[in-house]
Amino acid sequence: MVQFVLILCLATVIALTIWAAISDLRYRIIANKIPIAICIAYAIYALTRYFILGTPFAVIGLELITGVVMLVAGFTLFAANIMGGGDAKLIAALALFAGVHNLAAFLMLVALSGGIVAIATWAYARRQKDDATDASPEVPYGIAISVGGLWILGLNLSSVL
Repeated sequence: MVQFVLILCLATVIALTIWAAISDLRYRIIANKIPIAICIAYAIYALTRYFILGTPFAVIGLELITGVVMLVAGFTLFAANIMGGGDAKLIAALALFAGVHNLAAFLMLVALSGGIVAIATWAYARRQKDDATDASPEVPYGIAISVGGLWILGLNLSSVL
């Protein structure tokens, strides 16, 4: 039963992460309900691990601190007009599942896939326009965040199975 709850939480977050990527690609918007739902799923996931599996509170606490630090960093980038608000909330919500131990790998994968998304977006925009000197296209960075998040969720899922 416990394993079912954990798998259900992770599967829900996987679906929400894919939804965020598609939404960002199509509309360049990540609705607030997506990171909120991811945080709710994380709360159920963390409480199940703490109360039933006996995961130390320090581990859960570090995961929460990681999410808060990423939210502050994301909103700093948002204030500097480098990242969108939805991207900032999504990366913070998914960082909860990364925790401190996997945060560097998560961010590295987000950065690498973000570069690929940026190049693809630039190439697509250039192909669509005759004049390549127009303003830079808006990059759907939620796709890159989702790639990193799906990797983290896969790691969590493999530890549950």
